[in-house]
Amino acid sequence: MRTPKFLIAAALAIVAAFFGLQKFKIGGLESLRIEPRADDPQHKLISTAPPVSRSGDVIRVASFNIQVFGEEKLSKPHVMDILARIVRRFDVVAIQEVRAKSQDVLPEFVNLINANGGHYDFVIGPRLGRTSSKEQYAFIFDRASVEIDRTQLYTVDDPDDLLHREPLVGWFRVRGPPPDQAFTFSLINIHTDPDEVPHEIKELAGAYRAVRDDCHRRGEDDVILLGDLNADDRHLGQ
Repeated sequence: MRTPKFLIAAALAIVAAFFGLQKFKIGGLESLRIEPRADDPQHKLISTAPPVSRSGDVIRVASFNIQVFGEEKLSKPHVMDILARIVRRFDVVAIQEVRAKSQDVLPEFVNLINANGGHYDFVIGPRLGRTSSKEQYAFIFDRASVEIDRTQLYTVDDPDDLLHREPLVGWFRVRGPPPDQAFTFSLINIHTDPDEVPHEIKELAGAYRAVRDDCHRRGEDDVILLGDLNADDRHLGQ
């Protein structure tokens, strides 16, 4: 919304993915719908702390597949310290491959990130996948820089089961300016299945268009697809 006054610094791979997806002519997603999941557990795990003031005019966005992110990795202090220091470099981080039996991994991770006085929070989606090994997407964000509309957090409904893990969509707004003037943007968080990359990369174009059209209906025109695509720019846009 509005001409952005703030700069979103994202990886070149994300930009390549964005433009590459525009070149696909894809069918088969006509029945794809956008609806919130009733079983989405993120509402049980959100912080109720009020946002804090921010400073600066740069918003840094990242994507991070923290492979098999669960209790075992959480139990390794040196690993978690490195992960926390990485996240603190960004305002919003789209996380893939949260794989844990409990729902304590993200809250404990965010507590570690905030151990030096930070103001990070998170939202997390439902467990997804066709096998018994389920994964979750999450967004970790700095409340000093951005805020998320939790009522607009949803997974893309995929009735034809075209994607192994349906994307998680979050709607963000930069803190600082008056709400009606602040820069807003939507992020589509996706982890393609390594064994189905050619198929899923093609279907992402339809998923992106579905989210983009939904965003346009509510006045949003800045939409970024990011995540672990398991593909580089040579495999996009062909």
